[in-house]
Amino acid sequence: MGLAEAHFGWRAVWLLMGLIVTAIAPLAWVVVRRRPDDLGLLPDGDLVPPQPAAAGDASSAYGREWSVQDALHTRAFWLTTLAFTLIGLPQWSIFVHMAPYVVSKGFTAQEGALVVSVYGVGVLSGRPLYSYIIQHHGIHAALLTFGGFYGATILVFTLPHSLLLLEVTAVILGVAIAGGQQLQAQAFPDYFGRGVVGTLQGYSGIALTITRAVGPLLAAFAYDRSGSYVATFVAFGLICFLGFGAYLFGPPPVHPLDREAARGVTARA
Repeated sequence: MGLAEAHFGWRAVWLLMGLIVTAIAPLAWVVVRRRPDDLGLLPDGDLVPPQPAAAGDASSAYGREWSVQDALHTRAFWLTTLAFTLIGLPQWSIFVHMAPYVVSKGFTAQEGALVVSVYGVGVLSGRPLYSYIIQHHGIHAALLTFGGFYGATILVFTLPHSLLLLEVTAVILGVAIAGGQQLQAQAFPDYFGRGVVGTLQGYSGIALTITRAVGPLLAAFAYDRSGSYVATFVAFGLICFLGFGAYLFGPPPVHPLDREAARGVTARA
């Protein structure tokens, strides 16, 4: 797209992108399936269909199913939401400002577009990494990896002054952020069950939407005032470490029924 803009102008590029989206979007109605059930399948690892829960029993073949009220009273929900909200600031802002950031270091707009392209390669390459961590170490370990790894790579991304090193660090940055959307989609179902995930995502999404809207504007404002993105990106990296701390202190919650059962066993002992 950078090369197309150089030869035909930004209006032609926007027209081209609009035509591409218009051509591809209808395929979602035919190809995309929202959940395994749409294909007669089950979530990974489940071998039998879920059985209806008995009266008064909150369990299912997928594990304990939470109520919305119980989930909203857990530390895990609010700290995980806080972490996603904090990390959402750099997650959406750096991508928007990546090409201008490269240009601010003295490179051309085409070279800035090239860095964005290799960043995309990193994003695609990093998704199997988070899938592996989730499968072998659980969702909480993946969240911790995401927060710490992304914060560190943002700081590293502020250091290079050559185009090659910018490209290398952009790839690493892409690998780090690759788990963002995947983890946001998977954390609450793994913590609280699939039955209430839509409602919980709705509550959590209020803060995330505000972050996505405000973050790029804050970065632009900071650049206009200082003439540099470095301080803003460093602040973004430190914010990710705060998100890491929120993940750390918001591990998977214990279902109220399991907590009561554990108390009963302790009392009998």
